[in-house]
Amino acid sequence: DGGRWAIRTHSTVQFMSYDMDTSSAAGSSLHLVINDELSPERLYRENRLRVLDTGGRILTAFTPPDEVDPGHSSVSGSDVSWFHDNVYEPGLTGADPRLETVVLWTEKNPVNTPSELAALTASFTENQREARLYGRFLHLSGIVYPLWSPHGAAWCFPCGKKLPATLPTCPECHGDDLEPYAHLVEPFEIPPGWPVVFVIDPHPRKADAIGWFAVTPSDQVVMIGELEARGDAKDVAEQIFSWERDHRVSPLRRYMDPNIATETNDRLERGWTLRMAYDRVGLRCDLANDSIPLGIQNVNELLRPDPATRRPRFQAFTPCRKFAYGMSH
Repeated sequence: DGGRWAIRTHSTVQFMSYDMDTSSAAGSSLHLVINDELSPERLYRENRLRVLDTGGRILTAFTPPDEVDPGHSSVSGSDVSWFHDNVYEPGLTGADPRLETVVLWTEKNPVNTPSELAALTASFTENQREARLYGRFLHLSGIVYPLWSPHGAAWCFPCGKKLPATLPTCPECHGDDLEPYAHLVEPFEIPPGWPVVFVIDPHPRKADAIGWFAVTPSDQVVMIGELEARGDAKDVAEQIFSWERDHRVSPLRRYMDPNIATETNDRLERGWTLRMAYDRVGLRCDLANDSIPLGIQNVNELLRPDPATRRPRFQAFTPCRKFAYGMSH
């Protein structure tokens, strides 16, 4: 109920619940915050301030939900996503040295017997088993590119599956033919012989989404830059050419999303298209292949670690943050 109990000459403990107002947690200076189950983002954010002056710690212990209910009073789908992106994954991969993630498998708990676990999970779906037994986050189960791993994962070659980076063996085949991999890499200088492909997804009202991709001699693709450009065709072209001058990039090919590029607007000019507008300012692009199933299939194939090189055929430079976020969600 938010009440406080003091033990003289020892310490003070405050008991809270997740449905309490954020202001109830304000003002305290704490050495340790323990979250039993997943904390709502608003309270986690407040608790970070509470341990700031003491150099204290926050411990959160929970099993990811096997279904995310946006209407739940304490934990929403956004809270699950927020915690995964900002706490769980950086702590798992070492991307943030202030965070540490420890994954404990249910089947490794000596209190549970194998027969009890088998009976309990017999009716579970595969996703429920992944969440309940191995701590996987189901809010990511609907993403288009599930193999994408920005900071690090492991690949089981016999099973052809992505696994958490910390696992010593595969939970499916129990083998150890695992290879760590990550799709985000630190920027490096692109050799002059690598062709660069420019891609633009224009929009008449929002910012244009732009990317540059280098192709290696072994047909690996590396995303070397991204840009969101606003304004008319001339403004956007100037921002693009400026980026290419600064990074000494000269694209061999330029591609544009055909869906918006070929839309006409006879009010501006008879036969006018967005592609025509960019042509006039010197940004001449071919129309890209807009087959969504083919595109998804090709990208997923590039994300898969190659058995010969034991690394994926697609990677992106770490500054491409918007691209990385979109791939993860």
